[in-house]
Amino acid sequence: GRSAVVRHDEAADGDGTRPPSDSRKPEPLRARVAFQNAALVLLSACSVALHAFMPDQFESYYGVTAGPVAAMTFVFFTTHILTGPFVAVLLTEHGEKRALVAASVLNAAGAALKLFSLIDGKFEVLLIGQCCAAVALEIAISAPAMVAARWFPRSERGSAVVAVVISETIGFAIAAVLPLIVVVHSVHYALLGTFLALFLAASAETLAAVFLQPPFPLYGPAEGERAAVEANAHSVDLLGGLRGVRLAALRLITTNVDFAILAATAGTSMGLFWVYTFTMPSALEPFGFSDATAGGITFLKLTASVPIAVGIAGMLDQSRRYRKYLLCLLGGIAVFMALIATTVGAMRDNESGNNVAFIICVGGFNVFLGVAQAALPAVALEHVAEVSFPTAPGVSGTVFIWIAHCVGAFWLLIVVLLVPPEGGVSRVRGRAYFTVFAVISALAFVGALFVSNRRRRREDEEERDEIRAAANAERHRV
Repeated sequence: GRSAVVRHDEAADGDGTRPPSDSRKPEPLRARVAFQNAALVLLSACSVALHAFMPDQFESYYGVTAGPVAAMTFVFFTTHILTGPFVAVLLTEHGEKRALVAASVLNAAGAALKLFSLIDGKFEVLLIGQCCAAVALEIAISAPAMVAARWFPRSERGSAVVAVVISETIGFAIAAVLPLIVVVHSVHYALLGTFLALFLAASAETLAAVFLQPPFPLYGPAEGERAAVEANAHSVDLLGGLRGVRLAALRLITTNVDFAILAATAGTSMGLFWVYTFTMPSALEPFGFSDATAGGITFLKLTASVPIAVGIAGMLDQSRRYRKYLLCLLGGIAVFMALIATTVGAMRDNESGNNVAFIICVGGFNVFLGVAQAALPAVALEHVAEVSFPTAPGVSGTVFIWIAHCVGAFWLLIVVLLVPPEGGVSRVRGRAYFTVFAVISALAFVGALFVSNRRRRREDEEERDEIRAAANAERHRV
């Protein structure tokens, strides 16, 4: 396979050490590619998150306890961890077209398996469908940086990445609000309608990916890269591809200090975001929050983040100062998580949590928290692509997402000890849950302060030197 360290896109400057310029013409089909990627992220995210917001329906229909249903969240993380290296190979060796088509097929297959699991309530089939959807989401959420680099000019890349990544948040929000809108009395019909809708949408998206998504940008990539991707279409040298990806990943982590710090801080915060989204309803249960109320809060906090993220995308496109926005988001996450932990901690054991003031405080803080959490992945992925250049975005983005899922899996194990899925959580454990999240969020913010963005500083210095040289040359001519 080709080397995993390739240029950020085909318009890179001649020395290969600086980010690409906007010398290419805008791709006429770039919006279609981004929309297809976003649709895939949304559908697969909704599929993998359903169980977290409909636990009672899953338990009663499949005849299992809360433990196996909660294990579907662990499947989400472990599947990502196991398949991460293969996803990097798929993106770098076979291109985003084939990678996204493969993800679409997997997502549709997962939706079909979940639908078939309703026959005799086969929970094992449901788990296999969850694995398929999780792999599809892993591919789809790792692709935005690569899609943006290959299809969009630099002035639009922030918006492109945000549009795709925020679709994961929308997918989680749809899953969170389903218990509020699926009000049929029969659990069978509730799950049947949900899984059937997912299957039909996933099938339509798969057909669109196969027949409507163009394989290559019109004005790139170069013919050499196009030929390499075409040649790799029939290659089964997974070991060779994995070797290249592994070497690139090790080189990134061991030699690129900024990338390592970003992976440890922003990756940790992203992993906590996923765990928090799936487990927050259980943690709020001892404080008088029903599943419907907790799901409503999750829906509000996720949907409120969409317009904010769009606004951040516009600012990113103008300034491309990713470190500043990353610190603002991580700081916001730390502050609002601390406020939630403080509010929950201030409640006495004999005090009823089912009061309007408490719900408004916790719900309001969660909404602001969700805005920062949902916007973080897009900013982090763009920052990762910047600090890891010239490593291919398909590699750096996948490695970053892989590390985030490793962190998420670790913290999920910790959370299960604090908030067991079987219920009966005490307020002491509930307070500990929010306190742990607040402390880790604060540490992630402090760690991110050490991302110095050395390459950005070097570019700024080079740009200032060029301006001075041009001014001096102009004075000499005069």
